[in-house]
Amino acid sequence: PMYHGDHILSGYLVHVIDVTEEVLAHDQLITQKLFLDRLLETIPSPVFYKDKKGRYTGCNHAFEEYIGRTKEEIVGKTVYDIAPTELADIYRAKDKELLETPKTQSYESRVRYADGSLHDVIFKNATLLDQNGEIQGIIGMLIDITERKRIEEEIKNKEIYIRTILDNLPIGVAVNSVSPTVEFSYYNANFLRFYRIPPEALAKPDVVWDYIYEDPEFRKRIRERVLADCASGDPSRMHWEDVPIIRKGEKTTYISAMNIPVPMSNLMISTVWDVTDRKKAEDELRAANRLLEGMLDGIPDIIGIQKPDHTIIRYNQAGYDALGLTPEQVYGKPCYSF
Repeated sequence: PMYHGDHILSGYLVHVIDVTEEVLAHDQLITQKLFLDRLLETIPSPVFYKDKKGRYTGCNHAFEEYIGRTKEEIVGKTVYDIAPTELADIYRAKDKELLETPKTQSYESRVRYADGSLHDVIFKNATLLDQNGEIQGIIGMLIDITERKRIEEEIKNKEIYIRTILDNLPIGVAVNSVSPTVEFSYYNANFLRFYRIPPEALAKPDVVWDYIYEDPEFRKRIRERVLADCASGDPSRMHWEDVPIIRKGEKTTYISAMNIPVPMSNLMISTVWDVTDRKKAEDELRAANRLLEGMLDGIPDIIGIQKPDHTIIRYNQAGYDALGLTPEQVYGKPCYSF
């Protein structure tokens, strides 16, 4: 107001300030906040934000549903108001760590779900900065990995179950690549025992051949054969019978082996079993047969051996001489045909 004389009002002095920019800026902030709020609501993962003192200042609807509380019950509260103490201690320690060193943060923990159960989650947090780069608080997101952890645990238990079976099989079993090099990812004790090699034989690519086969020439032949059979992709070729395992100054043993290709990979399931006793029994049987044949052939009388259906298995040499026939001409023929 303007006065003159005896304080008589004579008029007003009006000061007009243009606040258009301030109003526009305020409207823009409101629009931006509405946009960010709407953006947060469209994110399916639970999102929250806190101030520097650890009080929740906001969250999206997914976060409300996840912990089973409304936004009104969350805002202004701390982790100690909405989580068990042992979990709240973890959250608060991680928040302090993040506030002391502005960065992004990721860690695994657990969260009490709306139904009261504990879910495994990954926290993805970051510091909130103002236009001057000053820390204002924290924004975070929860990624639920409960189902993934359940599947991982199930797979782990199945692997333990399978490994227990493989470790106790009476044959040797290994899982290995063949091309471009032979590398082992698993083997049981019998695999080492039957090949008569130490664990270090399987520790480096392609050295297993040197440990198993001491003779360079035999090693070269068996290596080329095995690799060629495996490269063929034909399972019927990946079977090797009565392979000698020779050690200088030691008794020779024999093994049979078979590889099974693992579909859609370059891996093989390699199996091996000891056939030394069978090979020894076969050799002894052959020696006994040779002895028996020698004894029969030394008898001057005709002696024949036939099956129950009266077909001939063999004669002694006197019988072949009398008939004027060879063993091939006699075998399988009825005895009364001569």
